[in-house]
Amino acid sequence: FEIYPYYPAGNLADEIERGTFSYNELCNNIIPDLTEGMNALHKAGIVHRDIKPSNIMWRSSKKNSVVLIDFGLASVAATSLTVVVSQVGYTQGYAAPEVSTGFYLDDSDYYSLGIVLYELFTGKKPFQNAREAISGVITRPSNMPEDLYNLIRGLTYKDISFRSDL
Repeated sequence: FEIYPYYPAGNLADEIERGTFSYNELCNNIIPDLTEGMNALHKAGIVHRDIKPSNIMWRSSKKNSVVLIDFGLASVAATSLTVVVSQVGYTQGYAAPEVSTGFYLDDSDYYSLGIVLYELFTGKKPFQNAREAISGVITRPSNMPEDLYNLIRGLTYKDISFRSDL
C-alpha cells in the first residue's frame, strides 16, 4: 500500500467541476510544477503513466502550487528512453496513442499533460469520442491563447517522433 500526504485543498478534477483555469493560472501555478515534477521522474527513469486532473493535487490551500500523486501505474524504465510492459494500464482519454499497445515513453506522460492542460482551460477533454481521438487533431477554441494551443498541440502530436518536450 501507499500512504500519501493529506492535501486538504483537493485535486484539479474537483476544480474543473467548479470552473476552468485561466491562461495565467496555468502558466504561473500549474505548468511549472508539473513539468518540474515530470522531468524529475523521467530523470530518475520513472514513467508515471497516469497523468490526469484527479492525480494532481493542490499543495496547499493557497492553490498556487501543485503536486503529482498516484504512482500505482508508474513503471521504472528499462532504458532512459522507453519502457514496455506486459499489462496495459492507463486512463482512457488521457493516454497517448502508443500506450494502448503497451509501449510507454517519457513522451507518453507529456502527451497526457497536453490533454490535461486542454481540459483545465476548456473544462472538457479535446476528444469527445473514439473517432476524434483516432484523428489526433485538436481544434483550437476561439478563446485559447495561441501559445497555449501550440504547447498542447506539440505535446499531443499523434506521431511520437514529432512530439515536443517542455
